[in-house]
Amino acid sequence: MIPLVFIHSGYQSYLEYSLRQCKLANPESAVFLLGDDANKNRFPFVTHVPITALNAEQSDEFTRLYVHRSTNPHWYELLCLVRWFYVQAFMEEWQLDAVFVADSDVMLYKNCSRYAAWAHRNDRQQSAYCRADYQTTNPYSWLASAHSSYWSRPGIRDFCQYLLHTYQTPANQSRLEEKWQYHQKNALAGGVSDMALLYLYADDYPDRVINLLQPSAETSQSLPEVFDLNISIANNRLENEYELDSRQLKKVAWNQHQYVGFNRILNQNCLFNSLHFQGLSKRYIHRYYQGTDLRLHRLGQEVAHRFSPVLKPVYRLKNGLKRILNS
Repeated sequence: MIPLVFIHSGYQSYLEYSLRQCKLANPESAVFLLGDDANKNRFPFVTHVPITALNAEQSDEFTRLYVHRSTNPHWYELLCLVRWFYVQAFMEEWQLDAVFVADSDVMLYKNCSRYAAWAHRNDRQQSAYCRADYQTTNPYSWLASAHSSYWSRPGIRDFCQYLLHTYQTPANQSRLEEKWQYHQKNALAGGVSDMALLYLYADDYPDRVINLLQPSAETSQSLPEVFDLNISIANNRLENEYELDSRQLKKVAWNQHQYVGFNRILNQNCLFNSLHFQGLSKRYIHRYYQGTDLRLHRLGQEVAHRFSPVLKPVYRLKNGLKRILNS
């Protein structure tokens, strides 16, 4: 069974749901959390690995090479990139041939060892992640993400070498600079992130990467399966691929241990192996948990969600009074 890996700093309530949902869908797989003291010893079914204890020497070399080209903070973009060196170090130290890596705001409903496109991959296909193929007004959108991703050990080594080579080579640096200059000229947020490098890697080596946004199925499957790019948008691999509900989330329904959504391009339902609660959509994550535990926790989340417009002014007043009293 393929091990599952999460990387998270600190503790937020949604971590309860993503980790527990992952274990529900993958009861026989080992679950690892590359984390810190704030999330240590919280989950008895998770093997906690202090991320600072991993010997990721190449991350130091990459940090020295890194050139910041983003409107996002330097520390944030660098962290998103160097995490892959920590995944590599983890796989090397634990001698793992392959892993599934998920962001902590991803809810998994699939036994990841049984995803056909990965299980039956050819020898050249060493990684799998999400890459969108729709056009935008920005020719440098370069939309790819590994919030849900498979990595073989040769695959993560190859991608980390690609990151180093990109920042060591003037020609590759110029590609990144072109993107950054376009963002600056057009006053666009963002810039060069790990998403851009994942996109370029798949573009340069298309035979090495499986696209998790591509609906796929074995002959025995009644419906194709797919991973979610972002629950808050209708786009997935293609533009307006799925319907949205009244909350502007992907319109999905629970059906026999998996969520189902209607694919407008294929004109049929697809099974969602995951849902990605990026950004503000995290407030809904507790509603998509399929376990029978955490009832009080879920009730607390629901109360906080429903009454947050009322409670926010109260919290601001309370914090203001504290500052006055402590001054």
